[in-house]
Amino acid sequence: GAVRPDIAVFAAGETCRMNEPANKRQRRRIGEKSLLFRSLRKNDLAIFCADDETIKAMAMKSRCSKMTFGYGEGAKVRGRMFSGEGGSGEGTSFKISYRGTIVPFHFSSGGGEREVCAALAAAAAGLHMGFNLVEISEALRR
Repeated sequence: GAVRPDIAVFAAGETCRMNEPANKRQRRRIGEKSLLFRSLRKNDLAIFCADDETIKAMAMKSRCSKMTFGYGEGAKVRGRMFSGEGGSGEGTSFKISYRGTIVPFHFSSGGGEREVCAALAAAAAGLHMGFNLVEISEALRR
């Protein structure tokens, strides 16, 4: 039989952007995500990017619990990239805020918006599992 998840994390930036026609691969991914949303029940959790309008539209139709991440005001787990303030400038530095707490994060290997967005999704999952932002920052630093 099929395995049904009780937590689903939807990656950001994989769906088509507004006003751009979706290609066949994008339409298939949108369909897969829609199917996954429909499989989530009331006590299940969807973690998704609040900046992705396509995913948000799917989420609004779902009865599951929702945890959002992203860069915009509507995200529960919100990221902000910044340049190396007082550092050597190597790597990627950013901050994550959640419920009034703001914690700095740093990837020494670099990365960009996509990697930071993945860290935001991981932070949202960690927060749901009971970790705090400092613990998550330390874990992602390793």
